[in-house]
Amino acid sequence: MKKQMAIATLILVVLKFAYNIYRVVYNVQQPLLERYFNYAILFIIFYYGFTSIKKGKVKAKCKN
Repeated sequence: MKKQMAIATLILVVLKFAYNIYRVVYNVQQPLLERYFNYAILFIIFYYGFTSIKKGKVKAKCKN
């Protein structure tokens, strides 16, 4: 699952980068898809974080 999440995030980042280049080259003023790219990347990061916490892979370190 971790590998698929990493691949999906990488694909979204590459698509966002390509879209930003498209906006600069063709002088598009409105960021049409940028909001959706950000939402998709945030969803993947939060989903991966919550599943890691749920499985117990992330542990808090407390010093007394």
